[in-house]
Amino acid sequence: MTDAPEQPTRLDRIEAILERVAVQQVELSNKQNIAQDQIITLESALAELANRQANTQNQLEELLTTATNIFNRDAVLNDVLLELHQSHEQNQVQFAEHQRRFEENQQSTNAALRSLEAILLQLIRRFPEE
Repeated sequence: MTDAPEQPTRLDRIEAILERVAVQQVELSNKQNIAQDQIITLESALAELANRQANTQNQLEELLTTATNIFNRDAVLNDVLLELHQSHEQNQVQFAEHQRRFEENQQSTNAALRSLEAILLQLIRRFPEE
């Protein structure tokens, strides 16, 4: 007998194919498990991003509400400031008018006092102490 290499039989070839298919199935199963884990991780990250986005949206809405309130208050304060400025101007005009009247009254009072003093001096001269 010659030592010729044995040719694999059909059954050997089928077994080899089945073995390769089994190895490929295990590898594919492992890859599927890894992919499933990655999907779970991505879903978790997506949920976290959705929560962050909702939080950011809430903060933005609060910021807009605060800004709107500030602008509204600013408008009110500007109106108040304008009224105060106008009132101050009116008060200055009134004060100037009161000052002018006071000075006129002061002059009138001083003139009246001078007249009374003159009258008193004349009375003293006419009727010296007896």
